[in-house]
Amino acid sequence: MLWGFVALLIVALNRDVCGYGTGAPAMTCGDMMPQHGGNRPLTTAVPYTLSLSKQTYRPGETIIVSLQGVQQTTFRGYLIQARPVGRAALVGAFSIPQGSQTVTCGFGGSEGVTHTERSDKQRVTLHWTAPTSSVGSVVILATVVHSYNNFWLGVSSPVLNPETATQAPVAARTPAPVAPTRFPFRPDTTLAPTQQTTQRTNIVTLRPQWTKRPLPIPITNNPRIAPAVDPRGDTDVDFNPPSQGATGINLLRTDPNCGKTKGCYMKCRNHQCKFIVTWQSKGNDIHFEMASVVPPQRDNWIAIGFSGDTKMGGDSVVECVAESGLVQVFNSYNEGFSNKRLQNPKVGITGESGSVRDGIMRCQFNRAMVVPSVPQLSNLNQDWHLMFADGAARPGFQKAMHGTTKDTMPVASSLKIDFQNFQVVDKAASYPLVKVHACFMLLAWVFFTGVGIITARYYKSVWEYSTLLGLRIWFQIHRACMVAAFALTIIGFIIIFVEAGGYSQVCIGGHGYLKAHPVLGIIVTILVIINPIMSLFRPPPATTRRPIFNWSHWAVGMLAHLLAVLTICFGIQLGKSSTPNSAVYVMVGCVLYQVLLGVTLEVLKFIEKRKLEKAKMETLEMKSSSGSSGSLSNGTSRKASTAMILIESPIRKILLLVHVVVMFAFTLALILLVAMN
Repeated sequence: MLWGFVALLIVALNRDVCGYGTGAPAMTCGDMMPQHGGNRPLTTAVPYTLSLSKQTYRPGETIIVSLQGVQQTTFRGYLIQARPVGRAALVGAFSIPQGSQTVTCGFGGSEGVTHTERSDKQRVTLHWTAPTSSVGSVVILATVVHSYNNFWLGVSSPVLNPETATQAPVAARTPAPVAPTRFPFRPDTTLAPTQQTTQRTNIVTLRPQWTKRPLPIPITNNPRIAPAVDPRGDTDVDFNPPSQGATGINLLRTDPNCGKTKGCYMKCRNHQCKFIVTWQSKGNDIHFEMASVVPPQRDNWIAIGFSGDTKMGGDSVVECVAESGLVQVFNSYNEGFSNKRLQNPKVGITGESGSVRDGIMRCQFNRAMVVPSVPQLSNLNQDWHLMFADGAARPGFQKAMHGTTKDTMPVASSLKIDFQNFQVVDKAASYPLVKVHACFMLLAWVFFTGVGIITARYYKSVWEYSTLLGLRIWFQIHRACMVAAFALTIIGFIIIFVEAGGYSQVCIGGHGYLKAHPVLGIIVTILVIINPIMSLFRPPPATTRRPIFNWSHWAVGMLAHLLAVLTICFGIQLGKSSTPNSAVYVMVGCVLYQVLLGVTLEVLKFIEKRKLEKAKMETLEMKSSSGSSGSLSNGTSRKASTAMILIESPIRKILLLVHVVVMFAFTLALILLVAMN
């Protein structure tokens, strides 16, 4: 049962499951996408209306907003915001009605409103106060949750126009689409908006569609975008023009000038890249160009950091942040896992420009090699590992936290870079101590613990009269496995602390449960130390305290084993392990195998018990019918018990041998996945 619980928990936690019955968190402000275990919004007709008390507004005026189900349709959750048409910014402020709460989305105000509990609701009435100055046409947008698996994204009200502006028919205006941004990027698909209307409510949803021509992204038409200046002096926003794939989607290709007139750091495969960073020395400046594939229909940020050790912390960062098509460049600084912008974030930055087009974000700028007045800015006369990171942008040119998984965490260059040379680096840094730590923990908790626990639980009676070095064979096997697991755990614990330079908390982002990995690892290590200490005070077998010790020893050991398996599953999903996701499924397969083995051994144990009871009954009948003495009866019972042990032992011994081989195979497969990637 315990192993079955672990299997189910691993499968469940391998998905990004974060339900929020008490309201949407601030992290959903940008895309309004519920974190419901990867479920996608429905594209059917929305059964709700989002109506307004009027269709025009004056600065500072309060408008009544009503969210209501059609034909008594109920809903459990919602997130409602107001946005200018065609822009991602949030405007105005919401009041706090009963059963609701405001959501702060980056400005310290009440830019959104959400539920406080998950009961069924048929209607919610809110009050939205317009900003003190006109922001043009505004649309109220909502995400409405009917149940955990069923929700609608991009439910919109009629357009709310300023009274001073020329009124346009509502049907002629299209609300800004709110796109679910959690689709992984695929170069052969695009997200095409489709509209559906129910009564006065529009819903804008997104679904993957095949198309022969790229869809233009509206924010790239913003007149505020400055044209990018090519290093050769020409004005050309596509300083590294991408190629088009078979479906018309622009792909980020390798730069032919890498190693010739530019230095390059990139992550590419078959000449198709996730990101490219290039640099050229220009007198007292280094000219940088960055390009990265980003999720469409979302504001994004890309950044580079200058690191002395490939680890986050103490790094100078230059970040490019896009909001409504405008790309801004800022200086910031990493303190541990926290990133802070400098007091003057533009210091040392000149010639900044950028664009977002067809799923590719581009940015270029000049960074002064030395800024003596700001010690947080790295001296580019020195060599640095170059780190690249990206993520979702929040209103006000703010960055959301990047993820911690292999696909979302920052990627550091394998070599230190001389920014006065045209070197090409296309390999990311590896973390050998992390891999050694992982391999030690796999040996400890998959192989040795997997064999040691089974031996202690099911093999005490197999070698009942056999000893090894003066102790029973099962105990010697169990103790050897547990000592090995103890030693490997302690060594692995020390190794990871050396690698991290002390306790290192996993930064929040991506799969939120992964941040539990270091905490669980410390708990497991403490339990590993406690159990052998308990063994030193083990009472003799005949005492009344021995059962208490047995249960305590079992409980501590099983808790350590269960937590260790979860910790390993979390650890191999972290970016620094660079382990493929298939390793998690190998772990699940290992757990399911042990469940099957445990059931098999329990059945054999039950059969053995029944046969022994039958043998005892036959012995009693023989005594009763023949009048044999008690000594004869005892001898016959001993023979019956020994016969049963001889019958069952070969089967169990074969199963133990098979178990050792299978657990070794699982362990070897996991170690190879960790070490060779």
